[in-house]
Amino acid sequence: MSTAKEEVQRIKRVSDQLCTCHSILGDRFRRRAHILTTIIFASSTWMLALVFVEPTIGKKLSPYGIDHTLWIGVLSIITFFVSILELLLNWRECAERHEQSLEYYAGIKQFCKQLLSQDIISDTEYNHLQHRYMLASEMCESVSDRDFIKLKQKHLKKIALSKYLDKYPHTLLPLLSLRLFLKDTFIKLPKKSEDN
Repeated sequence: MSTAKEEVQRIKRVSDQLCTCHSILGDRFRRRAHILTTIIFASSTWMLALVFVEPTIGKKLSPYGIDHTLWIGVLSIITFFVSILELLLNWRECAERHEQSLEYYAGIKQFCKQLLSQDIISDTEYNHLQHRYMLASEMCESVSDRDFIKLKQKHLKKIALSKYLDKYPHTLLPLLSLRLFLKDTFIKLPKKSEDN
């Protein structure tokens, strides 16, 4: 196998792994952003409901017998705090950046597949791939060292499960995950040869 093909395969493998990483991170930040938005919406709606009702009804809408005027103040503080938090954390934008990174690496992975399907990879195509791959480190959102190992593990688990399911499609996923977990966790490592 030529050096060019080996490098293309490596870039394809890394890009595939980064697709999984950015997909998971994009979903994670999108979910967090939705939670904050839901809290803001819920507390604002509750607060408005208390403002426009009779005080007797307001008492019923306030938890644990708290004075409804006080509860309006508490909801106002919660809404304000979570709104500031949403602004500072900016999880929605983080999700969008990871989704854009996913699209970029998916394009690189697809281009690698195209190159590997050919008998010969031309220098022009190879250089174009290298250029796109180098640009990715500047253009795409980075994956923190703290998250990388766990995300890599999820990616490799996904590949292992997928390969097994190709052969045995009716396998129950929780049992398969448990089986692979036990196999990988309690695998016997080769003993080191003792020095004489």
